[in-house]
Amino acid sequence: MRTSLITSAVAAALALSPAAALALREEIARLHTELTAAADSQKKIEAEYAALDKEFMQLAPWAPYGTGTVPTFVSSAIDLDEVIYNPTFNQDLTSFRFK
Repeated sequence: MRTSLITSAVAAALALSPAAALALREEIARLHTELTAAADSQKKIEAEYAALDKEFMQLAPWAPYGTGTVPTFVSSAIDLDEVIYNPTFNQDLTSFRFK
């Protein structure tokens, strides 16, 4: 099952105990079964996934927080369709070309 592979990798990355990893896998499997069985209780399932996410993130040694925003201010003479942007390295200045 794909969810067990994902949770195993996440549990290993977070150095969870085997019992905590097993509990996490079982909870995700239970929620997945309920989700596929009862589409009418969508709000309830979403609330349970949110609660699981909150509980899981309290166990995490790190957590995602915000995103970076890097604006690009250039002359109107620059062809923005050709500008190369990489989320790790930002703008590739050699890709700035005149129109």
